Amino acid sequence: MFATQEFRSMLQEKLTEAVSAHGLDGYKAEIVDEMQRIAVDVSSRIGPDIEASAPGGQTQEERNAETIAEEAASIATHKQHNYIEMEDIRQAITEYHCLVWPFCEEKRESKLWIPTK
Repeated sequence: MFATQEFRSMLQEKLTEAVSAHGLDGYKAEIVDEMQRIAVDVSSRIGPDIEASAPGGQTQEERNAETIAEEAASIATHKQHNYIEMEDIRQAITEYHCLVWPFCEEKRESKLWIPTK
């Protein structure tokens, strides 16, 4: 699921929405490659894809990508960056204590039903 063009397009969409919502100029192109690489790597090591619905009819992966994109945009804004940078994405994942599937390695339930570490 994560190695698909559909997943890649969803990541691009969520990043674009976050950029727009925070008045940024864009995001570094390699961010999509890295997020997709992480998702593919993590899912291949810990098991099958999780296909569950989040509130609002989104898949859990969509909701989690949106969460990371929004947090990264907030971080970029706070740091007065014009673009979401790789360090912003990494910090967003870290600030969620690596809780967001498929961007972290272990599954564990959270209040938001995010299979997590």
